[in-house]
Amino acid sequence: MEEAKSQTVLDHIDQIVVPGNVFENPANEYYALCCWWEGMELLSQQASKADQEAMRHINPDGMFERVVCAGNIGPRNIRYTILNCIFQWYSVTACQYVRTVGAIAKKIGPNGSSPWKYVKRVIPDVLDFRDKVAAHLAFSKSDSRDGDADRILSSLPQIQFVRTRFVVGASRLTLSDGGNQSTAGFGCPWNVTEVHQELRKRCRPDLVSTERGHGL
Repeated sequence: MEEAKSQTVLDHIDQIVVPGNVFENPANEYYALCCWWEGMELLSQQASKADQEAMRHINPDGMFERVVCAGNIGPRNIRYTILNCIFQWYSVTACQYVRTVGAIAKKIGPNGSSPWKYVKRVIPDVLDFRDKVAAHLAFSKSDSRDGDADRILSSLPQIQFVRTRFVVGASRLTLSDGGNQSTAGFGCPWNVTEVHQELRKRCRPDLVSTERGHGL
C-alpha cells in the first residue's frame, strides 16, 4: 500500500491545500509566511495585554454593558503611541500573509479569485484600514477616490476602547463646505486579538500561542 503523501493546509475554511510539509523546512514564500505569522502572534499578544489592562481600569468585571472611550484613556502604563503602531503593523502584516496565501491558491488553482479579492473577503476591515491609514495614508497622497474627510480622518488618532477591547475603524467624519459634503469611515471596528484568533482558526490552528515577555 502506497504511503499517503504529506500535505499542508494553508486555509482550513476554504480548504487551500499544498503538497508536502511546507513549514518543516520553509523556503521562499513559506518562509515569509512563517516570519509574518510569528510577528502577528507577538503583536496580538501585546494588544491583548493592553486590552486586559484597560478592561481592569475602565470596565472591571465587565459590569457595564456599553463602554465607548477615546482619547487619553486607561492606565498610564499603556503606551498608546506603540498601541497605535501595533494596529498599523498588524494590518500591513496580516494583509501580506493573507494575500500570499491567496496568491498560492491562485497558482495551484488558476480559476480562483485574485489574491486581493481573497484578502477583501477574509479580513475586509483590516484591509480597509491598511489601505487608508497603515500602508497608504490618505492624508499624504492625492487619490481621486479619497475625499477631504478621508484625508483628515486618516491622520486622526484611531484607537477607541469599546466595552472590552481597543479597536480602530469606529470613527466617522463628515465635512461640509459650501454645500458640498464629504463623509469618511474605515469599514467596521476591529480588534487585533479578535482578528488574529479568527485567522489562527483559519490558517494555523496547529500552533499554540506562546506568551512573550515584552510589554507595552
